[in-house]
Amino acid sequence: MMFALGSCSIAYTVDVLTQGSHIVFRFAKSGWFAGSAPVPVQHLWVRQLSDGQPVVWELGSIDYNGRNLRELGYGASPSKMAVKVKAQSLSVGQVYRIELLALGGGGYQQFAILPGPGAAQPITVLR
Repeated sequence: MMFALGSCSIAYTVDVLTQGSHIVFRFAKSGWFAGSAPVPVQHLWVRQLSDGQPVVWELGSIDYNGRNLRELGYGASPSKMAVKVKAQSLSVGQVYRIELLALGGGGYQQFAILPGPGAAQPITVLR
């Protein structure tokens, strides 16, 4: 007798956008599992992409099932999430990567803050 074992993982999209002068991350399931339901975030990191890839912000769920989120502002501390690394200031011209671990899968996105006119600095998503 022969059994075939397989596993599935769910891919999540992470969009990076600005709301006023704030950086906001928006989460959603992608592919066949796409929808508008909140994502059960278990862990989240923002890393500076440079030597050693230091973590500049880290959150972890205090519940094994994760914290349901649709979006999250950089540096926010939502209920049922523990701050593992306090958010550091992000630098203009530096490339960062947000990584998301959620129930059944994960996702990531790279972004940079580019110099712009005036006080607002545009966010560029790097693919």
